[in-house]
Amino acid sequence: MWKSIFFMLVFVLFESNVLKAEEKQNLPTDLTTFVSKNKKCWVRNVIYEGTNLLLCSDGCHLFVQLQTIHPAIQMRLLMQGVTIYIDPTGKKKEKYAVIIPSASDVKDKMKPMQSSQVGGSVNGNKRPDIRPLVNCLSAYGAVFDVNGRSSLIPQNNFSIYIDEKNGNLIYSVLLPVEQLLKEKKLSEQWRLGIYTEGGRPDRGGPEFDREGGAHLREQGARQPKSPRGQLKESDEDLRGLLKKDIEEWIPFSFSTICSLNE
Repeated sequence: MWKSIFFMLVFVLFESNVLKAEEKQNLPTDLTTFVSKNKKCWVRNVIYEGTNLLLCSDGCHLFVQLQTIHPAIQMRLLMQGVTIYIDPTGKKKEKYAVIIPSASDVKDKMKPMQSSQVGGSVNGNKRPDIRPLVNCLSAYGAVFDVNGRSSLIPQNNFSIYIDEKNGNLIYSVLLPVEQLLKEKKLSEQWRLGIYTEGGRPDRGGPEFDREGGAHLREQGARQPKSPRGQLKESDEDLRGLLKKDIEEWIPFSFSTICSLNE
């Protein structure tokens, strides 16, 4: 009888390990797979009208997406880069940071494309084609920094692209949350920070003109002027926003974004 019980226990343990292994294999490990399985996201307007933050989690990974349709905001992010902080303690700690590259990081690769980028057009309008810059930045990759220790985010877990249908500039990143969940002062209410440095012409940063155009002197890339993104005389708040550092912290419930696709 003891022999039978022993074999039954071995069988149960074996089956349990097989199931765990299968579950591990089925966990999404890249953006495409994750998005196909988790279609609902928590959405919040950030920075300025037309810019949205999307969050989602399956308990193992955290999906972060930043979208903006405003040309001036698009150029600000592309030229200056952006850093996304995730604080599982719910405060405003900068321990966990996703560092997304700026135009200056890829200026050597962009030099052969300058003439076509500045003089080109998209779909027959006067807007310069920023896709070469977007593609360069996406290929360059982002860094996940934890307390000063940096590692490159896998290429299939990070992307920057332009949605051709609506003109949205979209940043997407997928991060494992295992390390985040080990924080000693872990909170149900997390915070996500968005930071982008203001234009510093004296340090090679972009200059923003009165219509919202941005131009980086080293690259000659110029922000397009379109009715949708053109600044009016009364739109002084956006002009001021473009010139200074932007920092915004957004609180969110981790359990809420985990339960969206259950």
